[in-house]
Amino acid sequence: MGCIIVPLTAISDTTLRSLPWNSIFLTAQAMPPHVAAIPTMLTPEEQRMLVWLAQHAYRGRGAIVDLGAFFGGSTARMAYGLVQSGRGGVVHSYDRFEITPDAAEKWLFNKGIPRFVGTDMLPASRTALAPIGADIRLHKGDILHATWDHGPIEVLHVDICKNPATTDHIARQFYPALVEGALVVQQDYLHFRTPWVIAQMALMSDCFQMIVPTEHHSVLFRCIRPVTQADLDKGQTRGLSDAQIKELVLDAARQMPFRRAQELVLDSWFALEAVPNARNGHQFMPVHRDPVQYTSLLTSLS
Repeated sequence: MGCIIVPLTAISDTTLRSLPWNSIFLTAQAMPPHVAAIPTMLTPEEQRMLVWLAQHAYRGRGAIVDLGAFFGGSTARMAYGLVQSGRGGVVHSYDRFEITPDAAEKWLFNKGIPRFVGTDMLPASRTALAPIGADIRLHKGDILHATWDHGPIEVLHVDICKNPATTDHIARQFYPALVEGALVVQQDYLHFRTPWVIAQMALMSDCFQMIVPTEHHSVLFRCIRPVTQADLDKGQTRGLSDAQIKELVLDAARQMPFRRAQELVLDSWFALEAVPNARNGHQFMPVHRDPVQYTSLLTSLS
């Protein structure tokens, strides 16, 4: 007679809102050298969060997916957490895995990655990730050509929504595979260069519940019900006007639990105000908050 496997209870939103990855023990705990050596642009808090989610929140109901892995730093943190959990599972990692010589010098070779010839990072990334010992599957190519046919997804890290077309494509391809209760990290949410991310999550609020923002950039969501075609149609960001996006940004700012997060969300409003009709992240300039307008917007949130 086979053993009966009892599913682990899902980590509660209350626990997640306590930011358990910021505990004194974890902030003092050094990342293992073979993980820390893999470069990433994520903040230390974001790195701890990804480890914690894979180690403590993941329940083995689907895959862990990393969209926009760069060299594999975010993938490495989640894969390490998965190994620490002892539960097994697969981490799927998507990126172009291409880099210019100047960027390779700045982000890889100056940080200890062995030099390689050419622009293809994939072999070096695979070598760097191998010591972690997890089942990591690297998918090289333009995310706009990516499709998903690997079953349910339980943890999704999204760090590639630099324009509305990519944002909508990711939603169409990956969101329908999310299991109910899946955790979604929108890494660009609090970054002023991607207001369409805020807009889409607001439009799809029937499917996604905001749990907690980190201090910088990332916001954690839970998928509260399966994503349907109607939800995807409603959540399309291509074709939204500046006025529509800015109104959705204000709606999102009202949902933020503390002032710092509200300010970061409002930066997207000011970015779009300064560069009308911008639909690529690189088009935005560093944000200047007009004091009078800023005070007026904050007042309107209450």
